[in-house]
Amino acid sequence: MATRAKKSGSTATALDVIAALGKVDAVRRKMFGDVVVAQTKWALLSALYAARLQGVELDMLSTTGASGAPYASARRNLDELIAAQLVRVRFFPGTRRRKRVELTPRGFATVQRALRDIGRQIVTRAPRGNRT
Repeated sequence: MATRAKKSGSTATALDVIAALGKVDAVRRKMFGDVVVAQTKWALLSALYAARLQGVELDMLSTTGASGAPYASARRNLDELIAAQLVRVRFFPGTRRRKRVELTPRGFATVQRALRDIGRQIVTRAPRGNRT
């Protein structure tokens, strides 16, 4: 397992955005259950991004579990992210079975831009209206 990195301002903001979106997903799942499908691909990408910022390496089971979807569905979505060259899977050093899942450089940059834009739009903006 890699060492944990210090949280810079931009890292903390990105993790705050991921946490906020996770809370929205949790409320949606609680209220609607399976009627409203979770955003599995985004959950996978954001879990991998957060893990990298925190210096944690995720294996296949941890990654698919982070999506909140059944394993088969999460794995199918993960395969689509791999095909889109946003995610890659490698064997952990010295192993022939345990697979490490990580964002590609393109995947990392894309999630980073998305979180920055989301942060600007919903997390860092002050509410508008009467300020009394």
